[in-house]
Amino acid sequence: MSDLPGNPRGVDDLPFDARVMGPLKPLRTEIDVARCRVRRGEIPKSLKGGFYRNGAAFKRPQKQGCVGFLAMDGMITAMLFDNGNATFRNRWVRTPKYLVEEKYNESLFEYADGSPEWWGYGVIDPKPDPRAEGVPAGSPWINAIPYGGKEILAVGELNTVPYIIDPFTLETKGIVPWAAECGPGLVERRHVAEGAFCPHPHWDVQTGELFGWSATDHEPYAKVLVVRADGSVKTRSLDRNRGLWPSNLHDGWLTRDYLVLGFEPFINTRERARRGLPVLGWDESLKITLVLIPRSLEGEIRYIDAPFGKQCFNHTAGANTVGDEIYLDAPLFKKAPFPFEQDMLPGGQFPPFEAGHIGRWIVDLKKGTVKSEVLGDRNVEEPKIDDRYQGRNYVYSFLMSGPTYFSFDTIIKRNMVNGKEEAYTVKRDAPFALFEGVFVPRNDTAPEADGYFIVPMSRYMEGLTEYLIFDTADVSAGAIAEIELPFQIGWGPHGNWLDLSRVSQRG
Repeated sequence: MSDLPGNPRGVDDLPFDARVMGPLKPLRTEIDVARCRVRRGEIPKSLKGGFYRNGAAFKRPQKQGCVGFLAMDGMITAMLFDNGNATFRNRWVRTPKYLVEEKYNESLFEYADGSPEWWGYGVIDPKPDPRAEGVPAGSPWINAIPYGGKEILAVGELNTVPYIIDPFTLETKGIVPWAAECGPGLVERRHVAEGAFCPHPHWDVQTGELFGWSATDHEPYAKVLVVRADGSVKTRSLDRNRGLWPSNLHDGWLTRDYLVLGFEPFINTRERARRGLPVLGWDESLKITLVLIPRSLEGEIRYIDAPFGKQCFNHTAGANTVGDEIYLDAPLFKKAPFPFEQDMLPGGQFPPFEAGHIGRWIVDLKKGTVKSEVLGDRNVEEPKIDDRYQGRNYVYSFLMSGPTYFSFDTIIKRNMVNGKEEAYTVKRDAPFALFEGVFVPRNDTAPEADGYFIVPMSRYMEGLTEYLIFDTADVSAGAIAEIELPFQIGWGPHGNWLDLSRVSQRG
């Protein structure tokens, strides 16, 4: 057992691995807390909805000792707000894999990349125990997104389709009805749930459309899906023989006219994993190509090569269309913030993810060119915008800042037009980590970015959690409410808000 912070000796059977220590230590039991303690301030009574997060939670040891996030099970957490009160709830995402392993109380899959070393992610060539024959091995653990204005989707990335989650009970209701339309991902598709869907789809709140994609390691490398408000689905694959490659395609942008995907040197292939390399790789011989897909999925798909290399984005902010130019905003990195074989040796510990610097790729539609600008020198990641402005010109982005991804201590509200920022740095006596936050409009007609920004904080050295609520009218004034939980929540890389004011609770 570990003597490192956040995983004291003798507490549980977690392995000695950085991916389950400190702020990454998972919450491994289901908990309900009604009327959570507000340690300071007051929760705005106008807040009526849920802040839903999803993360990889270590349920039990894997057969090969793998501690890769993709081999773990998804854990949905919700902080539900109503009339000045807050209720916390968390539930495992009950996939077929989770259910069969729960039945036998042991892990039932082995993977080609199932090493206990840092490069073992646990996704490629899942080999089931006979008791799990025919069971899909994927777990949606990366994000929780609103769907149809009344449900939550638990989404993964490389080996699973989305699962529908009840927003009140967090009951897993099954896979989405359009699962068969998803592409194959990085698994041999023997079951409808073994497709793939992106962890960061984008939605248009005015049209009700959900824009997503499935990425794989063979041509045409990506399939785009548009799920309409009526549940119908339209798809289109990228063009073959365009000189593309198996880029990770973790996130993208929704603009006024396009869904934009970025093919970068950040790659993933089954072939790499079968050779004993991490499934995720960084190939500096590759360029950057932006793919502009019309939102209608009709007409020409544009492929624009960037003249700059050794750069990438991980998560996107918003996008603005100004005349013949599109501004694509995101924290930019010199290299994807993951460990790669050229950086790490066997026996090393999985390193903290790095943070980038806020930047912009400017696409000139008339000239068919793109250039890059770095807009700030702060370490930032996890951008969030007012979701009412997804696919529309926007002004404000909320960012997390700190030395590294797992030591964020500052919340920033940035005007992306003039560069002005408001910031607040959280102070506590013991080490802590802020996780990705979420913006909530003050009301339906509030101006852009007018409302509240809610941020989870893991006080992992103390085994405690806080949810901090900021009034976006003055982020620099600090939190207007601090909600405390008497336990440490697990890491949830991403999450979103669902307005429940017009959603009826079933059952």
